[in-house]
Amino acid sequence: MKIRLLFNCVLICAPFLFTTIPSWGQQDTTLTVTVENTKLQKDSNKITEGKIKINSTRSISETISLYNTYTSENPNSKGYRIEIFSESGSGSRKKAGKVKDKFEKEFEDIPAYVKWEYPNFEVRAGNFRTKLEAEKHLAKIKEVFPFAYIKKDQIEPPSLPELNPVLEEDD
Repeated sequence: MKIRLLFNCVLICAPFLFTTIPSWGQQDTTLTVTVENTKLQKDSNKITEGKIKINSTRSISETISLYNTYTSENPNSKGYRIEIFSESGSGSRKKAGKVKDKFEKEFEDIPAYVKWEYPNFEVRAGNFRTKLEAEKHLAKIKEVFPFAYIKKDQIEPPSLPELNPVLEEDD
């Protein structure tokens, strides 16, 4: 009789246990972020204005905020850059500046840096987190700077746009 009573209790209580446990992970409230009048680059030649709506959870906004805080406190991290110029001797600093200016005119979306590493002035471009990302840009850069190559360097990690969430009630 006791076994039958215990069995009936388990049969009655089990569905309630399995329906409440999965809902514990769904306590995060959905946030909606709307950005208006943002310039969107649809093609490489066209820039249009538009409206972006991002549905995310509070934890995504917090993660972005933590990432931006970390990168502002630790501005350099390991990564890759593409070296496009290296020279020593008299006038090498001016030449490096000219090469940097030429690069920035050709590739407006990739930052360039003049760096002095004894005994050379070097011009390096980009802030690539992976070698694969650097290789993607290397082919385009080699068309203008044929002796360019990838080199490990300290990079400035990209910052992510802060999300200013608007709490939206769940339906």
